[in-house]
Amino acid sequence: MHAGSMKKSPNKMQGQRNGLLALVHIAKKQLGLSDDEYREILGHWGASSAGALGVFELEDLVKYFESVGFKRKSCPEKKKQGQAGALRARILETAEPLENGEARLAGLVKSVCKVERLEWCRDLGTLRRLLKIVGTLRSIQDAA
Repeated sequence: MHAGSMKKSPNKMQGQRNGLLALVHIAKKQLGLSDDEYREILGHWGASSAGALGVFELEDLVKYFESVGFKRKSCPEKKKQGQAGALRARILETAEPLENGEARLAGLVKSVCKVERLEWCRDLGTLRRLLKIVGTLRSIQDAA
Protein backbone atom coordinates (compact mmCIF):
# COMPACT_ATOMS: atom_id res chain seq x y z
CA MET A 1 0.00 0.00 0.00
CA HIS A 2 1.35 3.41 -0.93
CA ALA A 3 1.66 6.07 1.74
CA GLY A 4 -0.32 8.47 -0.47
CA SER A 5 -3.21 6.03 -0.86
CA MET A 6 -4.41 6.91 2.64
CA LYS A 7 -4.98 10.55 1.63
CA LYS A 8 -8.27 11.78 0.28
CA SER A 9 -8.28 13.01 -3.28
CA PRO A 10 -8.71 16.77 -3.79
CA ASN A 11 -12.20 16.18 -5.22
CA LYS A 12 -13.29 14.18 -2.17
CA MET A 13 -11.84 16.81 0.17
CA GLN A 14 -13.68 19.56 -1.71
CA GLY A 15 -16.88 17.53 -1.59
CA GLN A 16 -16.48 17.04 2.15
CA ARG A 17 -15.77 20.76 2.59
CA ASN A 18 -18.83 21.72 0.55
CA GLY A 19 -20.97 19.38 2.64
CA LEU A 20 -19.67 20.91 5.85
CA LEU A 21 -20.29 24.44 4.55
CA ALA A 22 -23.85 23.44 3.73
CA LEU A 23 -24.30 22.03 7.26
CA VAL A 24 -22.96 25.26 8.76
CA HIS A 25 -25.50 27.32 6.82
CA ILE A 26 -28.34 24.92 7.64
CA ALA A 27 -27.36 25.11 11.32
CA LYS A 28 -27.33 28.92 11.22
CA LYS A 29 -30.85 28.93 9.83
CA GLN A 30 -32.13 26.14 12.11
CA LEU A 31 -30.73 27.84 15.22
CA GLY A 32 -32.19 31.20 14.14
CA LEU A 33 -28.87 33.02 14.40
CA SER A 34 -28.72 36.63 13.29
CA ASP A 35 -25.84 37.65 11.03
CA ASP A 36 -24.16 39.36 13.97
CA GLU A 37 -24.46 36.27 16.18
CA TYR A 38 -23.17 34.07 13.36
CA ARG A 39 -20.16 36.35 12.74
CA GLU A 40 -19.40 36.41 16.46
CA ILE A 41 -19.34 32.61 16.56
CA LEU A 42 -17.11 32.50 13.46
CA GLY A 43 -14.78 34.94 15.21
CA HIS A 44 -13.91 32.19 17.70
CA TRP A 45 -12.37 30.36 14.74
CA GLY A 46 -10.62 33.52 13.57
CA ALA A 47 -12.84 34.01 10.52
CA SER A 48 -15.60 36.31 9.36
CA SER A 49 -16.87 33.78 6.82
CA ALA A 50 -17.28 30.01 6.97
CA GLY A 51 -15.69 29.87 3.52
CA ALA A 52 -12.41 30.98 5.10
CA LEU A 53 -12.30 27.87 7.30
CA GLY A 54 -10.63 24.59 6.47
CA VAL A 55 -12.21 21.15 6.76
CA PHE A 56 -11.05 20.55 10.35
CA GLU A 57 -12.30 23.95 11.52
CA LEU A 58 -15.63 23.38 9.74
CA GLU A 59 -15.98 20.01 11.48
CA ASP A 60 -15.35 21.74 14.83
CA LEU A 61 -17.89 24.44 13.99
CA VAL A 62 -20.56 21.86 13.11
CA LYS A 63 -19.82 20.03 16.40
CA TYR A 64 -20.23 23.35 18.23
CA PHE A 65 -23.58 23.98 16.54
CA GLU A 66 -24.68 20.45 17.49
CA SER A 67 -23.69 21.15 21.11
CA VAL A 68 -26.04 24.16 21.18
CA GLY A 69 -29.03 22.39 19.64
CA PHE A 70 -28.46 21.93 15.90
CA LYS A 71 -29.99 18.64 14.75
CA ARG A 72 -28.99 17.09 11.46
CA LYS A 73 -32.15 16.01 9.71
CA SER A 74 -32.07 12.45 8.54
CA CYS A 75 -33.44 12.41 5.03
CA PRO A 76 -34.07 9.00 3.43
CA GLU A 77 -33.02 10.46 0.07
CA LYS A 78 -29.54 11.21 1.42
CA LYS A 79 -28.98 7.55 2.22
CA LYS A 80 -28.47 6.93 -1.48
CA GLN A 81 -24.85 7.78 -2.08
CA GLY A 82 -23.60 10.06 -4.78
CA GLN A 83 -24.47 13.34 -6.38
CA ALA A 84 -27.94 12.27 -7.52
CA GLY A 85 -28.99 11.43 -3.96
CA ALA A 86 -27.57 14.69 -2.65
CA LEU A 87 -29.36 16.67 -5.36
CA ARG A 88 -32.65 14.91 -4.64
CA ALA A 89 -32.24 15.72 -0.94
CA ARG A 90 -31.57 19.40 -1.72
CA ILE A 91 -34.63 19.51 -3.99
CA LEU A 92 -36.84 18.08 -1.22
CA GLU A 93 -35.40 20.51 1.34
CA THR A 94 -35.86 23.49 -0.97
CA ALA A 95 -39.44 22.51 -1.91
CA GLU A 96 -40.58 21.81 1.66
CA PRO A 97 -41.54 25.42 2.58
CA LEU A 98 -43.34 26.04 -0.73
CA GLU A 99 -47.08 26.49 -0.60
CA ASN A 100 -48.50 23.12 -1.76
CA GLY A 101 -44.85 22.06 -2.03
CA GLU A 102 -45.48 18.32 -2.22
CA ALA A 103 -48.02 18.59 -5.02
CA ARG A 104 -46.04 21.22 -6.91
CA LEU A 105 -42.88 19.15 -6.69
CA ALA A 106 -44.71 16.03 -7.90
CA GLY A 107 -45.94 17.93 -10.95
CA LEU A 108 -42.49 19.35 -11.65
CA VAL A 109 -40.91 15.91 -11.36
CA LYS A 110 -43.33 14.57 -13.96
CA SER A 111 -42.82 17.46 -16.37
CA VAL A 112 -39.08 18.06 -15.92
CA CYS A 113 -37.75 14.59 -15.08
CA LYS A 114 -40.33 12.61 -17.08
CA VAL A 115 -40.72 10.10 -14.22
CA GLU A 116 -43.44 9.56 -11.62
CA ARG A 117 -41.24 9.85 -8.51
CA LEU A 118 -38.24 12.02 -7.66
CA GLU A 119 -36.18 9.04 -6.44
CA TRP A 120 -36.44 7.51 -9.91
CA CYS A 121 -34.65 10.45 -11.52
CA ARG A 122 -30.93 9.77 -11.75
CA ASP A 123 -29.82 12.22 -14.44
CA LEU A 124 -27.64 14.87 -12.79
CA GLY A 125 -28.38 17.54 -15.40
CA THR A 126 -32.13 17.05 -15.03
CA LEU A 127 -31.87 17.10 -11.23
CA ARG A 128 -29.83 20.33 -11.34
CA ARG A 129 -32.43 21.90 -13.64
CA LEU A 130 -35.22 20.83 -11.26
CA LEU A 131 -33.34 22.24 -8.26
CA LYS A 132 -32.93 25.55 -10.08
CA ILE A 133 -36.66 25.69 -10.88
CA VAL A 134 -37.68 24.84 -7.30
CA GLY A 135 -35.18 27.39 -5.96
CA THR A 136 -36.63 30.06 -8.25
CA LEU A 137 -40.17 29.25 -7.09
CA ARG A 138 -39.05 29.50 -3.48
CA SER A 139 -37.32 32.85 -4.12
CA ILE A 140 -40.49 34.21 -5.71
CA GLN A 141 -42.60 32.97 -2.79
CA ASP A 142 -40.17 34.38 -0.21
CA ALA A 143 -40.16 37.78 -1.96
CA ALA A 144 -43.95 38.00 -1.95
